Amino acid sequence: MDSQQAFIAVGSAVGMPVFAHTGHRGRALAAGSTFSITDGALAEAGEPRCPLSHDGRDGVGFVLQTFDTCSWVLSIMAPPGEGRSYIPTINAFLRRLGRQMQEAFLVSHGVGTRHQPDREVIEGTWDRLDMPVMLLGSELQPQAMNVAAEELATTRRFFAPRAANGSLRAASNRDNERLLEAAFQVRCGERKEARLTLNGVRGSAGLRVSIFATGSRSAETAERDLVAVFGTVA
Repeated sequence: MDSQQAFIAVGSAVGMPVFAHTGHRGRALAAGSTFSITDGALAEAGEPRCPLSHDGRDGVGFVLQTFDTCSWVLSIMAPPGEGRSYIPTINAFLRRLGRQMQEAFLVSHGVGTRHQPDREVIEGTWDRLDMPVMLLGSELQPQAMNVAAEELATTRRFFAPRAANGSLRAASNRDNERLLEAAFQVRCGERKEARLTLNGVRGSAGLRVSIFATGSRSAETAERDLVAVFGTVA
């Protein structure tokens, strides 16, 4: 969709049961389903309207995921004054990319929570990214990685062969110490994000690394996995 021709918003509809006040009476909208938005609201005949937009536009809602207490919905709205002329285009867009958007949302929103998808889903979604991405366990054991990260991990310029427990190790001792320190600080909540550059061996140019913690900060810090995103080798 042309970003100038449609409004896309992601938000959560909170409550149990989801959308009960719109007539769904005890059942949530199924993940992957679509629904019509008319005059900025989801409504069923004879039922109160559930506002989804404050500007009264028409559009289509797509349920990205339904959890125990809420559903996450992608709302794609037609431009002002266009009525429902854009609805066929929006529906075609959702038919083509809806499944990929669902998986991408589940990975980005679910990693590190009890809703974390299987490794195959995580890696399949991350394979669409050009940059290397890894999900790392408590001792930097790769739990999931995309194809770009698999190739990077075998680059002896920056990484040594895996340890006996499968942990990721930087090629130089200095880089490895800095990597472990940054990972510890993020996992324990001392830093929201750690950014560093691995210098590698043989005096080569560096590799940028950003490390983030997964899941909620209220979770047990010792159990939190990390996501490492690697920049382009300079």
